[in-house]
Amino acid sequence: MLDDSKDVIDAMLHGNATWLLTKSPEFADEHDLVQFVSEAYGSVTIGLLVLCCVPLTLSLVGSYLQDHADAWRPHWMKESWANTSDAYRLLLQEIYGGRRARIGRVLVGSGAIAMQALVLITIGQHLCGFRSSRGAHWGYLRLDPKDAPGLSLQGRCLAFVMVGVQILQGDTKRDFTILRYASQHPGGLLGNACAFLLGVIGCSIGVCNVILGAVLIVRSESVLKVLTSFAGLAYLAKIDNWFCNLFDLDSNDLRWLEPRLGAAHPPKDSGLLTLLRRVVAWVVYPGVFAYIFFVWIPLRSVPRW
Repeated sequence: MLDDSKDVIDAMLHGNATWLLTKSPEFADEHDLVQFVSEAYGSVTIGLLVLCCVPLTLSLVGSYLQDHADAWRPHWMKESWANTSDAYRLLLQEIYGGRRARIGRVLVGSGAIAMQALVLITIGQHLCGFRSSRGAHWGYLRLDPKDAPGLSLQGRCLAFVMVGVQILQGDTKRDFTILRYASQHPGGLLGNACAFLLGVIGCSIGVCNVILGAVLIVRSESVLKVLTSFAGLAYLAKIDNWFCNLFDLDSNDLRWLEPRLGAAHPPKDSGLLTLLRRVVAWVVYPGVFAYIFFVWIPLRSVPRW
């Protein structure tokens, strides 16, 4: 009871809860309700606009540079690849569609990516303690030596494998395909680079999801709580799908390629984009996974004897 009362008093003094606007006279004297709400919503709006500008600019510039260019459909770009509608496929379609990008579709796709990035940034701000009087929230739970720590560490590592497989077989697989398509597509480097950077954004968000999954694992008291946290992590990975479904925008139809298919082009094994794609696929991702699996999680799981 004393600990709970202390937490409530501390929260009242620092103004960390919305209900304190009416419960705490000190907070109410310093903050007007309109000011409190407008500051919170304003920061979200500005963040979305800033983050939205990046994929929006890449899509508009890429479609301008690829306008009236022949499209290339490799053998692996089949219906099975396009079985999910999401923001990245939507913007890829606008870049290589052989026409100027349709601003409405670009806004929806860019907004979805911006929302996904903003959610991760907000979680990062919380974990790092930005704008929080209580500091960082990266605390972790070491394993209890009385509860079979070897088995518990095995459970944590298995949980991370599940997180990794979930992310790799979903959005990361799509992002690698976008990188591959942009790096092998014929045409100018700048036009393909715009599509390539969209894939890089997706890969960056995927790495953030992997790190977030590792944080959830070491902050959980048991493997059971880890498993229940996966639901929230899965929702984060599906935000870009929600936007496309909300506006009924089709991003998984490959018919946009048919009228403009050029001659068959063999894959290029050299070039700057191909080199960058291999760095992402064979250096960045394996490095992050190996470090978290073999170093980061075990060091934060060693029991205190």
